[in-house]
Amino acid sequence: QNFNSEKLKNEFNNADNLTEKRLEELLDSFLEDFKANLIEAHGWPTGGSSAYKVAKAALNAYTRILAKKYPRMRINCLTPGYVKSDMSMHMGVLTPEEGASNPVKVALLPDDGPTGAYFDRDGVASFV
Repeated sequence: QNFNSEKLKNEFNNADNLTEKRLEELLDSFLEDFKANLIEAHGWPTGGSSAYKVAKAALNAYTRILAKKYPRMRINCLTPGYVKSDMSMHMGVLTPEEGASNPVKVALLPDDGPTGAYFDRDGVASFV
């Protein structure tokens, strides 16, 4: 959702065809573009947190890659929400205890629960 290029957005969201090798290539491209100050020109997320946004997209993509590679395992990713922590400069709206509830909930999913999914505080959410 933060990508300015439909091509990049589609590559990161193409769960059926994205491979670990291709994901590494995409991240290498981002790093090259970042060093050359070309992230905006090449459609990467912009702003002070562009690397963070790309890293989150890569983590979400890698979750789906691993879930496909290991179908008997439950491999998911999640957001704890905007938690009051050092990372948010204590500006978050959730206490650390409230933020911990989502990881615990996902960790305790049944053996036949979802895999390759992204969870927000309300449950399975869209990657995009």
